[in-house]
Formats: sequence, C-alpha cells, structure tokens
Amino acid sequence: MILEPCEKALTLKKTFLPSDHTDFAQTRLNLKLGITALWISAPYDNNNKKVVYNDVPNTAYHGYWARDFKRPEEHFGTWGDFDALVHDAHSLDLKIIIDWAPNHTGPADPLDTSFAERGVLYDNGRFVGDYVNDTRRLFHDNGGIVDWNDRYESKYMNIADLADLVQTNAEVHHLLRDSLDLWHNTISMAFV
Repeated sequence: MILEPCEKALTLKKTFLPSDHTDFAQTRLNLKLGITALWISAPYDNNNKKVVYNDVPNTAYHGYWARDFKRPEEHFGTWGDFDALVHDAHSLDLKIIIDWAPNHTGPADPLDTSFAERGVLYDNGRFVGDYVNDTRRLFHDNGGIVDWNDRYESKYMNIADLADLVQTNAEVHHLLRDSLDLWHNTISMAFV
C-alpha cells in the first residue's frame, strides 16, 4: 500500500499549507494500515509566480511546474529536511517513490512575456534558458496540443501551457539525467 501525503498541500485558494517533508512524522500512524511506500510529489523547485487562469490564481503547489530539477522546492523544505524524510522512511522500512515529470517546465505564453516565469529552466541555480527566448532549442516551440489523437502533437507540443522540453537536446538530456541521479542517489544513500 502506498501513502501519498502531498494532497493536503492544496487549499481552496491554491496556495501552500505547511505540508512538507517535515510533516512525515505525523504520517507514522498510517503504518498500521499496511503502508509500505511513501509516494511524494515532484520535490524539485517549481515556478514561484502565481498564474491566473479564468480569473482564478494558481500556484505550483503540486510540484509539476518545474524550474530547477536540481534544487528542492522551498515550500516542501530543504535538502536537510528531505534527507531527514528519507532517513525516517527507511528507518521504518518504507520505500520512497518520487513522482518525476521531466517532460516540461512551468507555464509559458510566448505572446505575454510577463505570464508566469516564461517556462524558465535552471541548472542548480544557474539560468539555462526560457521558452519565450529559446535560442538554443531547449524547448519544443510548437504551441499547445489541439488534437490529442495526433501522436506528433502529443509528443512535441505543450500540455496546458507547460513549456515542453526537447529531451533529445544534449544539454537538456544531460541536465535531466544528472538531476535524476542526484535525487536517486539521495534516496539510495539511506541504504548505505
């Protein structure tokens, strides 16, 4: 059985609650239910700017508007908090599953450069590029998916304004592989 504790982070105002890596101790009671794994939302750094859709402000409470795949989302905690989460989980014989969505960064609108954070991509704090000013082909600059039955569109176009990464671009490929290794090694270190 898998526990996914991140869902309580969403409020009606779509802002952050104190649901983070330090809340794990409160979930220990769930072990009596037969929990064997802890499934967490994408823990990497997300878009920090509110985005308004249909007059409703939204934030990246869910972990899927990435901006830096090598840094922890500050609303979830620090590297130290994440390390403590991993240690606590492993001390209880729990596996950790990280939800990982490396196909895109955050929202972007090429016609409105003030929208969100332009789908920015960072590499451990170093600016790499953004969707609106993409001169190095880091992103598929093909607009949003219109026909979900079209395989080309679903592979090479944006989902819901999210800046789709060109994973065949060597720089993007290495950044994503290195970041996945970083998080995987952090989880695995608890077993050493």
